[in-house]
Amino acid sequence: MAGPGGAPSQLDACRDMHAALLDRGFPVTFREFSGGHDYVNWQHNFAEAILATCA
Repeated sequence: MAGPGGAPSQLDACRDMHAALLDRGFPVTFREFSGGHDYVNWQHNFAEAILATCA
C-alpha cells in the first residue's frame, strides 16, 4: 500500500534500504513481521533488535 501522496510504503522503503545496504557491503539484520508498527507487535522482539544493533 502506498504512503501519503503516493510515497512508497514503509515496508517497500525498508526493503529497498536493506537491499541498498547489502549491495554496498554493510552487515544488516533485517526481519519482517506480520502486524502493525506498534508496541503490541514489537514488544517480544525489542531485546533481540537492540542486540542486533550492537553486534
